[in-house]
Amino acid sequence: YYERSANGSMEYYSLSEQLKIKPLGSNVLYSIHTDSSFVYFQGEKTIYRYDGKKAQTLSFEYMIDASAVLHSILFVASRESGLFMLNGSMFVRVPGSEMLLNKKVVSLLPFSRNKVLIVTAFDGAYLYDGVTVVPFATGIDDFLKSNQVFCAATNGEKVVYGTVQRGLAIQDLADESVMFVNIFSGLQ
Repeated sequence: YYERSANGSMEYYSLSEQLKIKPLGSNVLYSIHTDSSFVYFQGEKTIYRYDGKKAQTLSFEYMIDASAVLHSILFVASRESGLFMLNGSMFVRVPGSEMLLNKKVVSLLPFSRNKVLIVTAFDGAYLYDGVTVVPFATGIDDFLKSNQVFCAATNGEKVVYGTVQRGLAIQDLADESVMFVNIFSGLQ
């Protein structure tokens, strides 16, 4: 991080040593998330939790495909093990997330009140409602399943799905209308 010094210049501070991250090798960081108490750094099989003074390494048994802090909870997804949430210093499996085994989760998004939208690369979307994980009918399931989704985002009113070869699908959650943006509509 950068911090302004007394003379007004910006000084760089590395957290790598404190987080015990080796500069090379398999310790690439894929995502950074924050909540009111911590900064979370997602590695391949590790979450580094930093409170501003000290760091804690939280090992995860499997490769992490996606992570997000949603509704003040850190979630991690792995095609090898399903969806987990961090409880204290332990990862706890989300009930019903076994249906996500062998499915690559590409995005975890806030959805409605305390729900989590789980978007996969080839298997559509799922919804965790705080009790269990169920398939989520988007109305464009066939499009999502056949066009390799690699990312998704939401502003609470729309969900945008980014695909590898077919551009974007922008779904309005209120009326379920969908707009496709691709090379045929001007996307580079």
